[in-house]
Amino acid sequence: MRLLSLLGAVPLLVFVGAALAVHDDCHTHPLCRVDDVADDVDALASTAAATLDQQPTEETQLEPTPHIADNINLSAESKVQEPDSSESSLERSGGGSSGGGGGGGSSNNMLSTLVFPQVPRGDLYKLQTFGLGDGFFVFSYVASLLGVLQPADYPLELANDAMQKRLSLSDLLVKSLSFEPGFVSFLAVCGVLALLAPLGLAILGCVAASRKCKSGAGGAGKETADDASNSSCDSLRDTCGNCRRRTVLCFLQLLVVLIAAGMTGIFVANEQLGSGMDRSGAVMNAAFADLATFLRNSHRQLQFVVGSALDQTVEATITDLDNIESILGRPIQREIAGETGVDVAMDVLMDISMSTHNIAEKGVMLQQSAGAVRQLSRTTQERLVELKMQVDSFRRTCNLRDRPLCDTVDSAGLEVKIDLERIMNDVRLADLRRLRNDSLSSIAQQARSEFQFIPHQMAATTREARLGVKRELDMQRIMIREQLRGLDDLSKHLSTKVEKMRDWTLRKLDDVPQIEEWRWLTGILTASSVLMIWTVMMSAISCGCCGSERKAGCTLIFALLLLAVLSVALWAVLLAALVVGGHGQLFVCRPLYEEPDFSVLTALFDRPNMYYGSGKPGLFSNVGFKNETLDVPIRTVLAECRDNRPAYETFKLSKVFDAEGATAFKTWHGLHAELDRMSVDQSFRNLQLLTPSLQKTLQGLLDTTSVDLSSLRTALSGSVTAKDLTSFAKQMENVANQIKDGATAGRLGSLVTKTRRLISTNILPLETRRDELVYQLTALEVQLMPIEKQITQSMSHLKTIQYFVGNQGTAIAQEKMRQFVERILNYVGQFQEYVLDSVHNTVAPCRPVWNVFQGVRQLLCRHLVDPLNGLWFCTMWCMVLFLLATPTSIKLIGYFDKMRKSSLLARTQIGSQESPPGPNWTSPDSEPVQVDIW
Repeated sequence: MRLLSLLGAVPLLVFVGAALAVHDDCHTHPLCRVDDVADDVDALASTAAATLDQQPTEETQLEPTPHIADNINLSAESKVQEPDSSESSLERSGGGSSGGGGGGGSSNNMLSTLVFPQVPRGDLYKLQTFGLGDGFFVFSYVASLLGVLQPADYPLELANDAMQKRLSLSDLLVKSLSFEPGFVSFLAVCGVLALLAPLGLAILGCVAASRKCKSGAGGAGKETADDASNSSCDSLRDTCGNCRRRTVLCFLQLLVVLIAAGMTGIFVANEQLGSGMDRSGAVMNAAFADLATFLRNSHRQLQFVVGSALDQTVEATITDLDNIESILGRPIQREIAGETGVDVAMDVLMDISMSTHNIAEKGVMLQQSAGAVRQLSRTTQERLVELKMQVDSFRRTCNLRDRPLCDTVDSAGLEVKIDLERIMNDVRLADLRRLRNDSLSSIAQQARSEFQFIPHQMAATTREARLGVKRELDMQRIMIREQLRGLDDLSKHLSTKVEKMRDWTLRKLDDVPQIEEWRWLTGILTASSVLMIWTVMMSAISCGCCGSERKAGCTLIFALLLLAVLSVALWAVLLAALVVGGHGQLFVCRPLYEEPDFSVLTALFDRPNMYYGSGKPGLFSNVGFKNETLDVPIRTVLAECRDNRPAYETFKLSKVFDAEGATAFKTWHGLHAELDRMSVDQSFRNLQLLTPSLQKTLQGLLDTTSVDLSSLRTALSGSVTAKDLTSFAKQMENVANQIKDGATAGRLGSLVTKTRRLISTNILPLETRRDELVYQLTALEVQLMPIEKQITQSMSHLKTIQYFVGNQGTAIAQEKMRQFVERILNYVGQFQEYVLDSVHNTVAPCRPVWNVFQGVRQLLCRHLVDPLNGLWFCTMWCMVLFLLATPTSIKLIGYFDKMRKSSLLARTQIGSQESPPGPNWTSPDSEPVQVDIW
């Protein structure tokens, strides 16, 4: 009776366990530790402010500096997949998921793909290691027979009364019989069959006794006379009698073989039932352990999916916000530089600065060369003046006879005609020389710094908005964790229920060993009784086959007497096993195997249900805080868990934790408002690359480099003196050759020598210096022409750049800012897509719940109820065969008796005819001669 009570209580236990498809206590998980909401908001806001204060200030920093907020505990496996490129390391391109929202259909090369960590598999399950579903269950066919005997529907009213404890187990069995006419009829038939063997043998015993009394009163003489009169007919009946006897013996042997098969079935069923009962405690303990493991694994997986993905998303977003200069400012710079060539313009300015510095150096060198030429020109001029004075003195002192020749020596033109004062005093050349101290390089560097300052300026203008974005993300994280607390509370509640149910079940199973000891002993005694009867009957058959008819008959009589004595007990055991096993099949196994509808379980536990009362929610609602939102049909749970669907979908946990609502970032209005504040208008409103000072400097350079050096070169062209001194010296030499006066000719010759010395020492070096100066002027003029053109083009280019920046720079920056905002929204979009895809498709599959259900029903039905039904079926098989063997044995006993009498009569007649009585005469009671009965 206790066994039946256990079988009736376990289905409820199974489905209560199946309802526990949520999560364990989250306090053991690091991602679950959530402090007070208000304190967290203040702490995270201060952390975000400190984060902004610590961002890098170096303007030339291109690579983003990783910055992880103190309040983020990100898994080491998480990472952000970024392309590794030296040229575009700031433009984090990636195939952002389509679900990561960010408005706009244009491609965004800033999008980055988050690689979320792999969800942990969790602890291993134990129930499948028992192998409950393995093998062939030989006694399952008995369920079909019971289906014929119990065709009526499941008695829901009786089951409801039993679950409401309005009926005891005995009353439940008694009332259930009124709903089972076929089963009751079968029990009645079995009761009648139980009385057949003892009553039949009693009747036969009475008949045999009466015949014995009659035979004793009639006299032995009549029997002897009858035997003598019938002796002539015995030989004619021997052949027919042996044939019938052999047929009866063969039939009895067949029955004995069939009884042996049934007896083997009794032993097998008893051992299977004993094995199932022995490990029922371990199996139920493993079933509850698997439910607890499922709760723990599901809780950890869901917490990991939501918590780690949220932390990774927030950390990636904060990192990008901290590195806005690299992620947003540098791309804007590159975009503007690519559209305008501002970097080239800045390089050109530096080239112009260097070129003008070189020009200034050459102007200084030109001035120095001109000063040297002027000094040499002055020295030459003095020598020429001295020569002229000597020539004029020679002419005045020349005698009258040679005066006409002396007058031909004209001193006019003995002077230097190079005008170096113009070069020395030229204003534009002075301006060129002053370019050495010009501020173009500093102004150009300032313009470059103005352009390089764009990222820092954008970081400064968006600082408050970025701080607001961080604050909103932290608040959303706290809100999501607050919503997860509903799952945590439900997990604690269900874990407590699992533990209580486990303790209750194991306490009930503590009595199983004692019950099983008596049940197993009963089964062994049943099998042993059948074995005893079968052994005696088999011995009788063996004796009959060996010619020992008298012993065979006595043994068969003993077997029948033993059957009559033990049949009542065997039929009682059979009927008890039939009642328990049949109702176990009806009340337990049939509802558990009504796939896929499970109509009985639905009627008992689903809304409207009989167990909790009409109009009240079903099993899962009552288990989970009586929350009507968790009212999930049992058949739906079992079907989806069999298909390994996620627990979030199967148990409608969206009513406890709304993943769609929690991750719906489009409804995070505070975040969108802070992102809208990230404007770039102020960053470009006062941006001037072509500043007034730069424009003035370039215009001054243009004016300075526009100096005309052709006139200066023209002024230096020609002879350095007014008279050709070489020709003048030759003329004086010719005149000296014509003068007759030797003294005069000597003086003129000395002038010739002096003139030629002047030419070699002054005129020729002066001409060389003059040529070098002309070359410098020419080179300076050649160098000034491209610089002038370069300055003109640079001014035009800078004006174009300034116009583009003023008209298109803001639009470019706004587009890049839009892409940056899309990048931020893409992160939370990926978070939403990942969480929803995980909880709806992959994370926390509930197949373990189905495995627990399958394992428990396999234990109950295949390892307990089926062997119990097999026990009574095999016992009934043997008992029915014993009933068939009873008249067969009686008939065979009669044949054996006739054979004994015929053998005795034959020996008597032979002894009387051949051997006279004497001291060696064999009495009729001596051992009969062996006769071949076959």
